[in-house]
Amino acid sequence: MTETIPEMRFRHKAEIKAALVEQAEMRISQTEAARNLDMKLTGLNNLVIKLDIYWPVKMQGKYDRSKK
Repeated sequence: MTETIPEMRFRHKAEIKAALVEQAEMRISQTEAARNLDMKLTGLNNLVIKLDIYWPVKMQGKYDRSKK
């Protein structure tokens, strides 16, 4: 039996959420995650808000990890 359009949309949304949660659990910034997923930061941030995903790392502005 073929997958219906509503089933396909539900599966696709679940796969996107799983990919974003995986990136968040890696404890990287949204900027790094956007690079990893080859998407714009604003698009990633919109999805994080829309899908209500907790993102533990909050970095603003320019941040140099090598200085820590």
